Amino acid sequence: MSVAQTEVARFPWGAAAIVVLLAVLIGGLVRQGAEPLRLELYGDFTRSGAPAIADALEQARQGGFFATSAAQVEAALDTLPWVAGADIEFLWPDRLALRLREHAPLANLAAGGVLSRQGTVLPVPALPALPTVSATPGRLDEIAALLREVGGACAGCAVHGLTLRPGNQLALSLGWAPEQRVAVELGRPDWAPALRRLTESALPALRPELSRVAAIDLRYRHAFAVRWNASATPEEDS
Repeated sequence: MSVAQTEVARFPWGAAAIVVLLAVLIGGLVRQGAEPLRLELYGDFTRSGAPAIADALEQARQGGFFATSAAQVEAALDTLPWVAGADIEFLWPDRLALRLREHAPLANLAAGGVLSRQGTVLPVPALPALPTVSATPGRLDEIAALLREVGGACAGCAVHGLTLRPGNQLALSLGWAPEQRVAVELGRPDWAPALRRLTESALPALRPELSRVAAIDLRYRHAFAVRWNASATPEEDS
């Protein structure tokens, strides 16, 4: 009598082990990617300050590697007035690296806020040692360019203030010594010729007497006038 052979199906234990291992690994990766992101800061963030940046990003960082988006980070950075931009990089498993760029302050605005070198109005308190600008908002890009030009052309002087009056009459307050204020009238645009007369004619001629100069009027096509301060003798008035 022959005995029928019975085939026994074998469970694929090796494949099951691989599936379990993959599940454990994937679960571990998911858990790692869900950890709050650690913040790494590079570049320029002196005025914003690391604590303020970390606070602004606190909620966004809680999403972890998988749930935090660049858009969330950018929205959080937009609440920091000094931040001009940032390069954003997510590094596995739990790092958020930012290379920050800040606005460069150029002048305080008489109406409030600070004007950056790019012409942006920053809603921040006035900063010491910056000139004060009085001008309408629509002219601020133009004023920023002019201040940059004056700073480059008027070597050795400090720009204390700029006022753009009705009729495009432009006036500067300059100084070549501590506490010195010299009112400089540039008149109407084009202001470039008046600036050239200031740097090429007026300042070389007045250099020995600058400490006694109260005002320089450059609203003449080919000349300039000087008003001396109270210490000057009457015959020196121009």
